[in-house]
Amino acid sequence: MEVLIVIAIMGVLASIAIPQYMEYIEQAHSTACLAERGVTDKMIILYSNENPDTSFASLSQLAGAGYMDSQPQCPYGGEYVLIPADENHDYPTVGCSLHYWTEEEEEALTSLGSTFEEISSSMITLVQDFYDENGRYPRSWGNYVYTDIGLDPDEWDNAFNGIIYSPSGNRIKVTPAEGYVFYVADSKGKEKVLKPETNWSLWYSMEDEAWYYRKIKDKNEIDISTMRVEEK
Repeated sequence: MEVLIVIAIMGVLASIAIPQYMEYIEQAHSTACLAERGVTDKMIILYSNENPDTSFASLSQLAGAGYMDSQPQCPYGGEYVLIPADENHDYPTVGCSLHYWTEEEEEALTSLGSTFEEISSSMITLVQDFYDENGRYPRSWGNYVYTDIGLDPDEWDNAFNGIIYSPSGNRIKVTPAEGYVFYVADSKGKEKVLKPETNWSLWYSMEDEAWYYRKIKDKNEIDISTMRVEEK
């Protein structure tokens, strides 16, 4: 009887300690990644200041020019992405597909970033990583569309800046939320419009590495860089 009590107590302690330990490990990984990105950001500033006539467009430039021993990368398997300079940053910065994007991570709109470019590219990376690891794409039904790639379904029930994001197997779907409209140009420069009431979406094909309007067909390919989202 005493042995069973001891086992039961150990089980309770383990149920408390193990999640806390895993959270600690994940936080340590995130901190190490942030530190690596901090060093890289400093090297980007140094490179930009010492090479004012050269546009900084790739992290590989740092290693190629001798500013770092090798191309920077996340110590724990995330993919580093170069985020262009904007009104809040005078120089490009580094984001990570696993550990969010900037030093202001706590202010990010979602766990994958804040902008359409950040969120969609990170979601695409997560799907591709799943495929590379498992030899198949994530499941395309229920909450599995999120949990298979490590996302919380409850978070993605929401729209962000008027956009609803929905991974689906080998595709990513983005749909305008109520009160918003998408405008995007096709491959010939003709503007396409998506409204919530039409129940149409934009689709990214993992296999084609291209975006499409309404359906994944050659004639429906679009230039996603032209996309804008406006409130009605």
